[in-house]
Amino acid sequence: MNGFAWSSLLLLLATWPAALAVGEEPAEQPAPQPSAVAKGLELVLLDEGRMFRLEILMEMDGQPSDVLWNKAFDRLLAFIDRDGSGRLEESEAARLPSAFGMRQVLGAGFAPMIGRAPDWKALDANGDGGVDREELADFYRRSGSGAAMVGVGRLPATDKLTDVLLQRLDLNEDQRVVESEWRAAAETLLKLDGNDDELVGAGELAPKTLYPGASGAATLGSPSLPDAPSSSQPAALPPLVVLPARKADVDWATAIVALRDGDADGALSKTEAGLPADAFARLDADQDGQLKDGELAVWRELPPDARWLFRFGERNGRPAFEDLTVGAERQAGRLAAVCGRLKVEARTDEGKLTEASAAARRHFAADFTATDSNRDGFVDRDESRQPNQGGFALLLDHAGLNGDGKLGERELESWLDLQQEIARCQALVTVLDCGQGLFELLGAVDDGALSIRELRGAWAQVSAAQCLKDGKLDRTALPRLLLFSVSHGYPVELLGPAQRGGPSWFLAMDRNGDGDVSQREFTGQTAAFDKLDQDRDGLISQQEAEQGK
Repeated sequence: MNGFAWSSLLLLLATWPAALAVGEEPAEQPAPQPSAVAKGLELVLLDEGRMFRLEILMEMDGQPSDVLWNKAFDRLLAFIDRDGSGRLEESEAARLPSAFGMRQVLGAGFAPMIGRAPDWKALDANGDGGVDREELADFYRRSGSGAAMVGVGRLPATDKLTDVLLQRLDLNEDQRVVESEWRAAAETLLKLDGNDDELVGAGELAPKTLYPGASGAATLGSPSLPDAPSSSQPAALPPLVVLPARKADVDWATAIVALRDGDADGALSKTEAGLPADAFARLDADQDGQLKDGELAVWRELPPDARWLFRFGERNGRPAFEDLTVGAERQAGRLAAVCGRLKVEARTDEGKLTEASAAARRHFAADFTATDSNRDGFVDRDESRQPNQGGFALLLDHAGLNGDGKLGERELESWLDLQQEIARCQALVTVLDCGQGLFELLGAVDDGALSIRELRGAWAQVSAAQCLKDGKLDRTALPRLLLFSVSHGYPVELLGPAQRGGPSWFLAMDRNGDGDVSQREFTGQTAAFDKLDQDRDGLISQQEAEQGK
């Protein structure tokens, strides 16, 4: 596969709408209609045998993120357009935030005045001497703004936790774990429960181990030739390609063709492409049995393999999500897709950006008051240069509306409103590559710990995963897990609180948050517990609680 070795897993597509059956004429199908900008973030998961496209949609207080970005670009243009012409001249464009500064809003809550202003030629794409809203938005989208950002990381303790689990479960120390030892996992490992919460955490298995112990510190952008993804990339990079917000940018397709073109003929065969037959037929415009990069680029106009929606904002309370994939099986409390040996799980987190944006506003308002030494409602250059007065010199040029070298309270408020509008759009998708870990297979990725139910199910999990060979665990056959955490700004907690359901009494009694109420957690009478515990396993599940209420 042209040196492509990101993963040896088979990635199955979650679902595809009804389209052409093999052998039918593709000409009978309507041609995909191009659109200029993606509505959400689109990702391609890659494997030697399959490609899988995921669309992540986001809403803030009921408004789609692409709509919010358009409003933010409108407001940015109106703020910078001092003469009200509806277009920016070169002198006005010098006040625009740098592409780097726009991306820093994700953490800072505002666009800091750092980096160079956008290059005029890059802004004025048609060379007519002015920049309209479309050109302005187009520039920032090409620079990585206008859609959610993606940060990637890799869990550092995966192998160590697998080693410890195998060692602990191997009761007779014969270098393998047999069925009886798997089935005894709860009794064996709960002896390590040092804090007596009926969970076995990573730190209890391997002291001083923090879970997940990683963050999405590395930003993953869209391929841009010639520095597109290649076989020389670090092995730690997840098998993932971020598609650009602008659909006119098709370098991603060229990069994928180069990665998967095993026979180096400049195109992908059906086997190399790893797409369903009906999708391949629709994309193969010239019917030569090969997909060139231009044909693959049209893939974005077909429905994605999976579509997930994440909702944020005060209107929603805590963040929520919904699986919009056609025909998808709904799973309570999580979004998940099992595709061959690749398992993808997604959760959502409140994020830090709402508070960061509010804190930035308070900070600038307080600094303005401190810097306005003569209390005339303006900060001039002399005042901005005073020591320890907030450093307003840059703001005079960027936030001042009339170019008089002073910044008034109303001008500052207008600039802060703009920053808040930009911050409202910002979202982050943190992708943690958990690798092929036994700890994760047994269910610990939900909260960084193994519950009683998860430990009892250890044998069923390893059997279903078909990762046992001659009575030994074949670590290379373990599923590979990618954990997605979607948040407004940087996440508060990467694992975050799981979305749990059930009656209020059930949620109150489930003190360790594992989704079950044990006999120890139950505060009622024994007879009441026994009545609710219909399968007599010593745990009341959400389903049992709902049936018994």
